[in-house]
Amino acid sequence: MDIYASAGVEEPATSIDACTPDGFHLNNGVVTGGGRGVMLVGGEGFVWSPWNLASSTSPTQQNFSQFIDARGLISFPSSSFGLLTLLYPKPDLLIFGTGRRLHMLSKETRHYLSEELGISVDVMDTANAAAAYNLLVMERGVERVGAILIPEGFKGR
Repeated sequence: MDIYASAGVEEPATSIDACTPDGFHLNNGVVTGGGRGVMLVGGEGFVWSPWNLASSTSPTQQNFSQFIDARGLISFPSSSFGLLTLLYPKPDLLIFGTGRRLHMLSKETRHYLSEELGISVDVMDTANAAAAYNLLVMERGVERVGAILIPEGFKGR
């Protein structure tokens, strides 16, 4: 049963069909792998993996762990969110999936997203973030809700 069609709602181009340990399957047929995350904004999906920039080798748990501090907080540099600075209109809400485990965002990362970019942020584990994104984008639309999802294989420290 196609719940989108039966509800009379046009299916978003980038709802998440499946979360895998090293990537995602989107409903438009796009499959990411190799430890790449995704950023879903404005009805489009983009590969998002700042941990790959730190090393020219294949992505690893070790590359990702550089963004997690001793308290378990995730801290990404503002340059990791460059696409969001260019986007107009920006989403009202950004769902942030932090891998298999819930990790809170650092004060600096949260401040940058909410105060400097003006985007509310809701942080949860990736499986719940994907489900929340799929539901909220159906209710509020792809222009108002965005997501950044880190693959489930990244467990943190």
